Amino acid sequence: MNLIKKVFYGSKLNSLLLSAKEKYINEFYLGAINDYSSVIEIDNKNTEALFNRGRIYFETDNFIDAHKDFLTLNDINSNYDSKQDYYLARTYEKLGDYEQASKFASKYFEQNKDDVKTKYLTARIKYLNEEYDEAMNLANELCGLYPEDFSIRYLRSLINFSKNNFVEAILDTDKAIEISAIHPFIFNLRGLINVSREKHAEALEDFDYAIRLSPEILIYQFNKARLLLNMEQLDEAKSTINNILSIDEEDKSAVLLKAEINIKQEKYSDALDQFNEVLREDSENVILLKKKAILQSKLEDYEGAKNTLTQVCELDKENKNCLLELAYLEIKSEEPEKALEHLQKVLEIDKENREVILQKGIVEMMLNKYEDAVNTFDQLLLLDPTVEKIRIYKIKALLNLGEAKQVEEELSKISDSINEVDYFLINSKTNLEKDRIGEAEEYIEKAFSMGNYDSSINLIRTVLKIESGKIDEIDGASITYENDNNKFESEILSAIVDFEKGNYYSTVSHLSNLNELDKEKEELIKPVLEYASLEQQ
Repeated sequence: MNLIKKVFYGSKLNSLLLSAKEKYINEFYLGAINDYSSVIEIDNKNTEALFNRGRIYFETDNFIDAHKDFLTLNDINSNYDSKQDYYLARTYEKLGDYEQASKFASKYFEQNKDDVKTKYLTARIKYLNEEYDEAMNLANELCGLYPEDFSIRYLRSLINFSKNNFVEAILDTDKAIEISAIHPFIFNLRGLINVSREKHAEALEDFDYAIRLSPEILIYQFNKARLLLNMEQLDEAKSTINNILSIDEEDKSAVLLKAEINIKQEKYSDALDQFNEVLREDSENVILLKKKAILQSKLEDYEGAKNTLTQVCELDKENKNCLLELAYLEIKSEEPEKALEHLQKVLEIDKENREVILQKGIVEMMLNKYEDAVNTFDQLLLLDPTVEKIRIYKIKALLNLGEAKQVEEELSKISDSINEVDYFLINSKTNLEKDRIGEAEEYIEKAFSMGNYDSSINLIRTVLKIESGKIDEIDGASITYENDNNKFESEILSAIVDFEKGNYYSTVSHLSNLNELDKEKEELIKPVLEYASLEQQ
């Protein structure tokens, strides 16, 4: 404040400061705040007014305004009063900034090392800031000085619990309970420690005792319900959660825990309703949306799951796991084009993710993009040429391209380690491509003789018998299929075999099935179907 103001307002400021002090002593806090505020309007650097107004704000739980005043005071004069460090530590603590709280607590402690309250405050703030070793040193000193102090024992128990010193933590909680058994929070802490020790029966007793002391504090019931869920006592867990929700139906933690219980009970629709209830107010909760997508998949609502995962991907564009899960869902719901698009997006984020590259190659095969698939598998083989599974996929893609020579080359690299049935099957397909029917038959019969009746083996075996004129050896029941890809081939082969055997009724049936499977081939099938129908008559 400049000299003119000091002369002109000096007496008025002194009068306001005296008035504010008297009102503060008489606990007329609003009047005191008004007087100190008037002083600060005249002189915004008046340290006495800032300090005392900040102190009143703090004592009346107005921590935000108190914090502002002490910060301003600290900027003007960081050494005005040692208590300003105390108040800055406390207001930072109240506002949840434990790092800054710890900084000012340490500064205040350096000026008051022998003061027990200062030592306790510093230990508590160090604990909140996860400076457990420093907090423990101070707590040990305090316990040595005051072994029968409940608050000190409780604090040291919290620190030991955070350091996973569960036995020591229990010893301190038991001592605290011996000193005073009227505080529900000490039993709640004991319950949490016993959960970590896997002493579930003891933990349940602890939570029940805390609830008896303060049934209105719902966190104790929540902890009990969560424990009951872990103990697989699902009905009791749900009953406890329902009690919480009867008191506070908007308790989101309780709603979500109830959903977890319903998932354990395989009541997926109920769990989905509960997730949706929370998502109505927290629509961009990525973790919850992922869980929702999983539930939708379990309920076979793949379209809904894809929509949910799409929302997650939009919220978290760099989340490669979300894109990958979306791609898997699209594969499951037979949308390989979309799956390939999302797999490529994952690879833009993580270019050398081998599992994703492999999935990309498999999807390319689903889309009959065999040349692309070969290139993709080659990319993987460059990263690691020893993975036989990848080479087998490459061989399958080459077979579909009719590249028999390349198949033989690739096969020679893995013949020592490849599964015998796969080895015989691939060799049979390769020889069939080259019209070496005898060799193809030899390999397929070896695969068949090993007791493997896979549909792929049965189909090739049938083709070879047709090629070699052994129609009578074919048993119609052996032409089986396991998926839609083999189903079309099976119907064709069955129609050919029945036609050659003169079973025209069965031929008509198989050809009719072909029409249903692939409308685009109707014109090709129609003449054969008409001929077989005439022969049948």
